[in-house]
Amino acid sequence: MLLFLLLVRLFGLTNGGGVDMDPSANNSIILIENANMSQQYSYSVNSTSIYMFKYHYRHSEMPAGAVRVYVESQDSLSSRPVLVVVRHEKGVLSWQLPLLVQASLDSGKTQIKEQYRSVNRTLCPVDDYDKFRTHREISPDLQYITISVSTSSTYDTDFKLIVYVQEDYQVEMNETREFDVTPSAPQYFQFKFPDDMSIAIISMDSPDNLCMTMSVQNISCPVSDLEQNVELEGIWQTVDRKTGMTIRRDLFPSGLHIVFVVKPDDHDCTSSSSYLNMQSFHFRNSVSTACHGPCRFKKVKFTISEKITYEEYLTATFGAFAMFLGAYVIVILVSCLICVRKRRIPHERSLFDVPPPQPVSRSRSRYGSISSCSTISSLSGQIPADSKQDAVEVNQETVPDAKEDGDHEVNKVNGHPPEDVANSSEEREEIEVCETVDGIENEGVDEPEGEQMETVEPDVSVFDEADYDLLRDADFDKDVFRTKTFLFVSDLSRKHPSVLQRKAMMYQWNLLTVSIFYGLPVVQLVVTYQQVLHQTGNEDLCYYNFLCAHPFGLLSDFNHVFSNLGYVMLGGLFMVFVWRRDFIYQGIVDENPRIARMYGIPQHSGLFYAMGLALVMEGLMSGCYHICPNHSNFQFDTAFMYTIAILCMLKIYQFRHPDINANAYTAFGVLAFVILIGMLGVTNSSIPFWIFFTGCHVITCLVVSIQVYYMGRWKANAGIFKRIWLMMYNDCCSLFMGAWHALKPTYPDRMVLLIIFNLINWGLSVYGIMVMAQNEGDFASFLLGVFIINLLLYTAFYILMKIRYGERICRQPLTYILLASLCWAPAMYFFLNKSTSWNMAAAQSRHYNQSCRLFHFYDNHDIWHFLSAAALFLSFMVLLTIDDDLTEKPRDKIPVF
Repeated sequence: MLLFLLLVRLFGLTNGGGVDMDPSANNSIILIENANMSQQYSYSVNSTSIYMFKYHYRHSEMPAGAVRVYVESQDSLSSRPVLVVVRHEKGVLSWQLPLLVQASLDSGKTQIKEQYRSVNRTLCPVDDYDKFRTHREISPDLQYITISVSTSSTYDTDFKLIVYVQEDYQVEMNETREFDVTPSAPQYFQFKFPDDMSIAIISMDSPDNLCMTMSVQNISCPVSDLEQNVELEGIWQTVDRKTGMTIRRDLFPSGLHIVFVVKPDDHDCTSSSSYLNMQSFHFRNSVSTACHGPCRFKKVKFTISEKITYEEYLTATFGAFAMFLGAYVIVILVSCLICVRKRRIPHERSLFDVPPPQPVSRSRSRYGSISSCSTISSLSGQIPADSKQDAVEVNQETVPDAKEDGDHEVNKVNGHPPEDVANSSEEREEIEVCETVDGIENEGVDEPEGEQMETVEPDVSVFDEADYDLLRDADFDKDVFRTKTFLFVSDLSRKHPSVLQRKAMMYQWNLLTVSIFYGLPVVQLVVTYQQVLHQTGNEDLCYYNFLCAHPFGLLSDFNHVFSNLGYVMLGGLFMVFVWRRDFIYQGIVDENPRIARMYGIPQHSGLFYAMGLALVMEGLMSGCYHICPNHSNFQFDTAFMYTIAILCMLKIYQFRHPDINANAYTAFGVLAFVILIGMLGVTNSSIPFWIFFTGCHVITCLVVSIQVYYMGRWKANAGIFKRIWLMMYNDCCSLFMGAWHALKPTYPDRMVLLIIFNLINWGLSVYGIMVMAQNEGDFASFLLGVFIINLLLYTAFYILMKIRYGERICRQPLTYILLASLCWAPAMYFFLNKSTSWNMAAAQSRHYNQSCRLFHFYDNHDIWHFLSAAALFLSFMVLLTIDDDLTEKPRDKIPVF
């Protein structure tokens, strides 16, 4: 109604050149016609008067500029505001003084209205309302602006008005704009793409920490340039000091408006506590007459520059792909040319190599050697076994373990003892041989070729089996042989290789199943995130490095997704190496079956396949995470890093403890609990949670220590406290009696390892609860660090123990160790120099944004992806080849540690 009255009064007046008043009207309209640009007008207005200012200008005089209107009223009241209406040929813009803007206190819990008594707005050019300029009746070049100022207050209210031209409204490539902006004085600029450019980047910097919204909108009018509507158009970000925004011609074909609006508070740009946020709010928002309201002046500087050319895009993507293809070639050549040695495989003796069977006895023996008679069956001209131990192992292959954990070996088939198995088939040729297992091994490996074995013909009439105890339980009762002071691999590899191989292969099949069920919802979720970003324009949803984010199709940050290619390619290459190694080994075992049971570290490839698959899945899941990285999906990036760490530790333990290694179901159950803890830490990293996690961490370390120290021969039941008390009581009694040897641990090597292991983990727990919990640190990264540190400790311990026991590191694994170290060192540098941080608010995360460093396409985190993928692959190759020096060594001479 007020606008209608203004229009009627305006066109009812004479088109004179001065001030004209109508005293007969209730509201006197005071018209200032032909008002001058850049001239300040100061008047008082009340409920009985309306001021109208009429401006005109020629568009040709300001081709790259736009008109701005500044109105100030220190006396205005929110109950009786001053109303300002700006009318031009194709639109109307209006606001009130004081301008009310909603602000937050106490981290958004309390809402208040901030009052600004000055407003400065840009008028959208008339040409931007239509794609093409329209014809005007008076003059195509002449444009009119009418401004009315009124109030319902009965008191005189002073106001000031200035209309001026913003000369730098249009922005060109590589031009830098510097200006001030406040919540009541937003700014926006116009940019049009050059003909030869399809993509560019806006780089914005500010020395102030005040929170602001930067928006990019299509060229159309009116422009959404107020705090309450700026997030409704185009794409936008909250920013305080630094950011970048990629703009594409296909999204803004006619050009774009770059809009800057300061927020009334900093709640959206900070994740500080309520107390700190209140202090910051009151300091920044102190009301001043000079500021015409809360003092929130922000200095802004931005530049639009060309991003990456199409040729550079192709060079960067195919260059990385070619780099990993080259890695395939290099690794294959290195594996073929370096550390290639002829494997001297002890071979089984045939009938033609064995003298006529006769009872023999060795003058020397060692623990675990039993002299007995066994049946050797000849099939296809070969003698597959010539000792009782071999007969037992053949029977174990026929019948798998009766229990799930595989600890109870089956030593008979269909109720018959092992010695009678060969007799069950009438088609086999039976030969009686009485030898010791030691005798066979020493003749086949240790004794020089051509040297004859010394035999002794005992007088069997002298001895009777009842006269002595053979202590067979020392060889067949795991509660006995696993508690020896010094163990060999033969003591912990008594199950048949096929049983252990099937057990190991369960890891890869379980991991494949978990990967499918885990990965499909992940892909669906992150794609939904990306679609929501495009639909809403809210780039705060995803924590990109906006200064180095290159879009491709639906993806806003293709380079960080593509750089995970290394994990996938090198994980596949590792599985190829495992398959080739397994294929060659199986061929040797087919010719010499005893190799799989008596020589070298047991070769079970299931965990190696699982490690390769985990590396592939890490690449895929990390790529999914980087589609839209934020705090709610960070576990997608770390879940398979946890998996890799756990699988590597299990594999190192399996090398010398194959019979007692954890099965796949237990391992993945533990992994599920770890991911649950990680999720809880990300969503609620409070002090009570850190206390809970520290308790779980310490208890887990204690349980693992007991399990490793006693080789699994302990029970957690109601009697455990009684057993602990009796053990401590007996040790104390021994000390009082002077038996100081009671202080010496039964297994010193294991004790030293476990003490170091516990001290380091307790230190990590203390650091977590004292530092990370107090500073609201990144729990997911901390948890990953715990696993990585324990893996490095275990790997270092394994290598040092090999050297201590006289084992050597071959040139091939040594080469992999050196190359892995060379990759890990720079990889950690680029990882620590991060370009984003989802643990902060989106605006704070952009403080870490950096320009591209490699091919104008990849940043620090992309380089971390490349180097860490190579380092993980080389680390896997270390584990694959670390025990190549033990290939020809009997297992009863390989120590357990």
